[in-house]
Amino acid sequence: MAFASIPFGDYTVSYGATPVGLTSGPITHSEIVSARPVTSSMYGSVSVDQIIDGGVVIVVIPLTEWTIGAKGILWPWDSNMGSLGQIGRSAAALAQTLTLTVVAGTRAASLGPAARTYSLAIPMPGQNTEIRFGTVQRVVPLTMLALPYQDSGKNYAFYGDA
Repeated sequence: MAFASIPFGDYTVSYGATPVGLTSGPITHSEIVSARPVTSSMYGSVSVDQIIDGGVVIVVIPLTEWTIGAKGILWPWDSNMGSLGQIGRSAAALAQTLTLTVVAGTRAASLGPAARTYSLAIPMPGQNTEIRFGTVQRVVPLTMLALPYQDSGKNYAFYGDA
């Protein structure tokens, strides 16, 4: 039995307009929507509804190459790696567009999404970005935080698909 609707295939990654190079393994997209419970004394502590009040979207990218693009996504705080630049800046002001684009000829190319764009992405604050030096393959699992942006009217989004 063939499963024609199972999408698989590699995606390329760019941050801003710069490709980050090869990745090693799958890119993982995770999302959590948060909500506040609505309760009523008639039902005790049972939640009778939920009010959606936000969410979190993170993307984990296993970087493999040590390119200008990889360095830029690892350290967007300043043009010199290791320098934080000016303290007190807004993360949204430093965020760039993170784009995942499917590799042509794969099942994912026919089943989609062809591209997923996170308009405001920044390395997740507080993460321990571990870079291995030595005679091992350098794979750096980088966790990116997608910040919400206003897409139209009063709607907010974390990403868009093409």
